[in-house]
Amino acid sequence: MLIGSGEGSNTSSSIFTKSINEMMYLIKHFKGKEETVYGLAGVGDLYVSAVGGRNSKMGEFLGKGFTFENAKKRFMPNDTVEGAELAREIGRYILKKVNKKKIPLMVDLLRSILKNKKLNIRWRNK
Repeated sequence: MLIGSGEGSNTSSSIFTKSINEMMYLIKHFKGKEETVYGLAGVGDLYVSAVGGRNSKMGEFLGKGFTFENAKKRFMPNDTVEGAELAREIGRYILKKVNKKKIPLMVDLLRSILKNKKLNIRWRNK
């Protein structure tokens, strides 16, 4: 979703790169295999989600300043946004277990979905 929120190719590619870094932190933190990040389940899925689909579409609305619930109701009322469903399932657990400073993109996205706040990618503003 975050890549879809980018205001152009440069911003989106920056978010894509930062997303990979955050995936690497998470996989190490939870003692997974680093090669997962660089395989189909990591970068492969990130790419597919970024170039189209419901997650990217929702990200575009979040990037335009809509809250998740407003965008869902207004533009995607009958669509399942898998990333949001996953965020609701494991988001709070993730936030309790990790160093939030290491995953600022994920923290911002989870805040946007779980608290229905406008997306504010703070690392970009620093």
